[in-house]
Amino acid sequence: MDLQKTIAEIGLMEIGRVVARFTERGVKSPFLPIMMPEAMDRQIERLASEILELKKDNLFLMTPEIALIEALVDNDWKGTVMIAIPRDSDQESSDRIRANVPKGIHVSFLMEGEFPEDFIPENGAVLCAGFTLPGMQNKILPSSYRMMCLYKQFAGRRVLVSAFPEEADIPELGWINADLDFFTSKIGA
Repeated sequence: MDLQKTIAEIGLMEIGRVVARFTERGVKSPFLPIMMPEAMDRQIERLASEILELKKDNLFLMTPEIALIEALVDNDWKGTVMIAIPRDSDQESSDRIRANVPKGIHVSFLMEGEFPEDFIPENGAVLCAGFTLPGMQNKILPSSYRMMCLYKQFAGRRVLVSAFPEEADIPELGWINADLDFFTSKIGA
């Protein structure tokens, strides 16, 4: 399984939920974060609450964070989610991303490099899922890094969403250090 490709299709937090269920059953992998389901579920709820506190109507996600979108829907958020699709996604992957999005929320898709219309600092925020290691190292996927380089001129909120609880044991997966100048704030860490 190509974990980076899977994350690009369902998001870091959904991967975290799936892996937490395996961890609970005693299945472990050196390639996946290790945590318990309750910790991951609490983290997703916490992130949804912190995103709601941003009071933004439009969220532009660098990965399709299915679990986070579901949590926002569960909290009756009525905004719009825009999901960036990496340029190296094939049509099959792109179709799966579109099919996995929860019902009950308006979602649009933009190919990497396209800019959302009517997306201004007053009503929108760019969200990039990653995580923070001890010592405050911020890590994101290479595709997210590439897209943040494209969208970092957005004058509004650019938020690093720390997808995993602090107690998660996160393996090396080709993560890239994300400079703090990419982000105006960080939640979940």
